[in-house]
Amino acid sequence: FKSIGVDVIVNGGQSMNPSTYDIVKEINNLESSDVFIFPNNKNIILAANQAKQIIRNKNIYIIPTTSIPEGISAVLSYNPDAGIEENIKNMEEAAKKTKSGEVTQAVRDANLMVSEIKKGEFIGLSDGRVRVVSNNVVDAVADLVRDIATSTEEVVTIYTGKDAKQEDTDNIRKKIKEYFPKIDIEIHKGEQPLYPYIFSIE
Repeated sequence: FKSIGVDVIVNGGQSMNPSTYDIVKEINNLESSDVFIFPNNKNIILAANQAKQIIRNKNIYIIPTTSIPEGISAVLSYNPDAGIEENIKNMEEAAKKTKSGEVTQAVRDANLMVSEIKKGEFIGLSDGRVRVVSNNVVDAVADLVRDIATSTEEVVTIYTGKDAKQEDTDNIRKKIKEYFPKIDIEIHKGEQPLYPYIFSIE
């Protein structure tokens, strides 16, 4: 996010969502009078809206992104030469068009509608729903991409987490190429905890 022009990142993540106060504090440290907030998680949108109500001396605009890939797509569509309303429209459209998925590991046994999940298995999620369950991370990522991608999309961008292994990443690339030979695959070091792989499809 820093590399694409974001001024401030409020620390947070799954199970450690930032508070309204955390968001207000960071906004107050900014010199700009116009501030865009990208929650990047549906659980943070409420805190962002509360922060907007508290701050009186700045114009706050919330782009309701629900994942990291949505946030990145939205920021990349920002045009400094365009007006506020045009930018809001473009950023919201970019976020909506972005398909995203994330893979994590089950910390306990669970019984979901899709299937029974055992502790240690890998779960592929998209739009907040479990789409894939697998006993290995390579299949979980590749099958989740296959499940939500279509032949019309051009790029898969993968963000590798702290626990991602290079061998797994290489095998994921190969497997996605088998399913979608024409798609471009970009891989970035995300270093995120809990999710060895997060990806977007555009």
